[in-house]
Amino acid sequence: MEMQGGARSSQLSSYDREDKEIKNMRELIYDYSRGEIIDPETGEVIDQIYDYMPNARASDYAEWLSKIHHSPLRREFRDKKDKEIYLLVQSVGAEIGAPRWLREEVFQFLRKAKEKKSSIQSVLSRRRQGAIKLHDWKFVLATYYVLSKKRGLYDLAESIGSMKCGDEVPCYRSKKLKDDTFYRFMTTLEDVYRILTQENFDYRREVEEAIRRICQKLTLPPAVLDKAIEKSKRLVNDLGGSRPRNVAIASLLAATNVVSGPEEVKRARERMIKELKIPESSIREIMRRVPDGVFEVVYCIFYRLVSSSAT
Repeated sequence: MEMQGGARSSQLSSYDREDKEIKNMRELIYDYSRGEIIDPETGEVIDQIYDYMPNARASDYAEWLSKIHHSPLRREFRDKKDKEIYLLVQSVGAEIGAPRWLREEVFQFLRKAKEKKSSIQSVLSRRRQGAIKLHDWKFVLATYYVLSKKRGLYDLAESIGSMKCGDEVPCYRSKKLKDDTFYRFMTTLEDVYRILTQENFDYRREVEEAIRRICQKLTLPPAVLDKAIEKSKRLVNDLGGSRPRNVAIASLLAATNVVSGPEEVKRARERMIKELKIPESSIREIMRRVPDGVFEVVYCIFYRLVSSSAT
């Protein structure tokens, strides 16, 4: 028997793999610190994993048994989906040997993610929007991984990362040695955690960070970066509800128009589609929503003056 906090198995049980017959069974609680299997609805200790003598005196077996009886653990759920998430969280937590407080935290985190799913998706990329799978065992496992690291349970996180997620590939050992689905869930959950816990989440800051990332990837000049950040201050309000990346794209194209002219805007759009893999339809939709006046043209006047003075 391994100590609490470490994963006990490299493979998850058939329950976690959505075996419908097993899902219909009552979920049991495994208390590894006391070596007991507990019925969550009655609190009854139905089996002993290993011998354990509590620090309690008793005159006979009946008294001893009553002293190790747990209080009922039945809880009320807001809806059926909450209960399904709870059972899956408990099952995965039991498989990896997660402490009870962490199981509860994972459940509360996922329930909050379910309640705010729409608002969370509005600030995630399209790829990550589709990676919120609350009833997927691998998504729940990735949640344990992320929260374990956040709470300093590095041994547990490492043991989860070493587990086989499928095809004998570890969940996550490195960017080169990983299960692609688990990695996608993990990176999405890191963003979801930041949003839900409000780690100074600032929509404007997200837009500016997106502008800087795109500028870096496309090696755009500093003048475009500065102008794009200036443009974004208005577009954050004008394009309210859009993903930060989309506001960043509109800001950069408007800035490029001012700094380099409309011809360079066309080239910037082509590079965004080709190098950043942004759908052309998305860029068209973004540009359609940009209000009149954002793409003011000072380029032609400025460069005509410069060219005429040079000659």
